[in-house]
Amino acid sequence: MNISRDNLRTAAYVFWPLLILGGLVVLRFTWAGANTGEGAALYQARCANCHGPKGEGFKQLYPAITVSPIISGDPAQLACMIQNGVAGTPQANGILSLPMPGQPDLKVHEVTAIVNFLRASWGRSLPPVTAKVVEQGLKSCGDKK
Repeated sequence: MNISRDNLRTAAYVFWPLLILGGLVVLRFTWAGANTGEGAALYQARCANCHGPKGEGFKQLYPAITVSPIISGDPAQLACMIQNGVAGTPQANGILSLPMPGQPDLKVHEVTAIVNFLRASWGRSLPPVTAKVVEQGLKSCGDKK
């Protein structure tokens, strides 16, 4: 089978951009979803019973986290909330949401995985946080893990 130089050049022009695009797609999901496999599993095991498998919450009792500004805010604050829990908060209709229990048995890398999962889910593409950032945040909120 003889392949001419023109055919090779044409194939290169067609397939090279596809290879680059494919690489960018892989990089995008790797970057935005850093550690999201473990984070997704931990979220499903530890958080989804209340916040829902898709972060939709349940009525006024468990807030939806798909639109929560806390997820997009300070990752150290989010880590503290995951590890230490949150007291119930009043909702707009006057109903008190249920308290969120803490997850004090989670290790720093597990909290980091959940934080990164939340930051890369439901339309968000926030940069991943390092375990060092989470560890410093946990220390600043009183946790010494």
